[in-house]
Amino acid sequence: GRHGGAARPPLGAMAGNYWTSSHRRRWIFEPHELRALRAQARGSFSDAEAELIDDRMLFLMREVGVALLWRAPVVATAKTLYKRFYTKASLEGFDPRLIAVTALYMGAKIEELGQYNLVRLLNAVSKVVKENKVLFPTFSPQHVHDFEFHILSKLGFDLVIFHPFRYIEKFCRDAGASSDVFRTSWDLVNDSYLSDVILIHPPYLIALAAMYIACVHHTLDLREWFNRLNVNFGKLKTVTRDLTDLLRARERGVPNAPNPAQLLKKLQDKYQNALDKQGEEHATRKRKREEQAKLESRKK
Repeated sequence: GRHGGAARPPLGAMAGNYWTSSHRRRWIFEPHELRALRAQARGSFSDAEAELIDDRMLFLMREVGVALLWRAPVVATAKTLYKRFYTKASLEGFDPRLIAVTALYMGAKIEELGQYNLVRLLNAVSKVVKENKVLFPTFSPQHVHDFEFHILSKLGFDLVIFHPFRYIEKFCRDAGASSDVFRTSWDLVNDSYLSDVILIHPPYLIALAAMYIACVHHTLDLREWFNRLNVNFGKLKTVTRDLTDLLRARERGVPNAPNPAQLLKKLQDKYQNALDKQGEEHATRKRKREEQAKLESRKK
């Protein structure tokens, strides 16, 4: 099975209701399936361009999260929504900059439970892009509300996400791991959202792999604890390798990377018309509402 072993492990209790969740049923892909979906999502962008767009957007999301002092799982939810969206949609039809900002807004609402101040978020985005000297449009709250619907409908209104963070806490407590191992595992999980591991492996296995790497790093021998888990070690090795590869790839950067500034200019040129059109539609709708209100008040 592609979900981390056919037999339900006794750590099932620790993995909570992930087993019956839509996350497991709909949002875990085989690597070759994901490669095919990514190829479709590229549209007219090259492999390297699509990868760099992804890279820039995930970096931006992280920086906005830092600026707003958000907890790691909030930003992780936003990144996961962004990643899931582009398994169902194309860069051709949807501006990744607006999807990234809208995913942040949705992440805040999902994780913080309640209505998040969108203007505050948009101000933080403006601040981050200014500090990083990035060519980026100024989005209105209306832009974000429109795109929130696009994301919801592409995802089939499916917002259930199980993050590895929740397992790291349980596993480290259960194994009696040191605070150093906990912190390193947490950081590794946080970095993992820069890759697609969340779309390929079950979250509890990502957590175990991060913990395994952290134990090696801090020379803590938890083999006995790992052996007690009824977990497929072949699968755990695969996730550990994927995580390690990801960290090495991050250090190397995107191969044959295009110039980021030129790529952002290309995005700007590509989507500006759509943004202008969206702005005009908002203005028209507003005018109609005002006219309607005038008519209503006259009737009174």
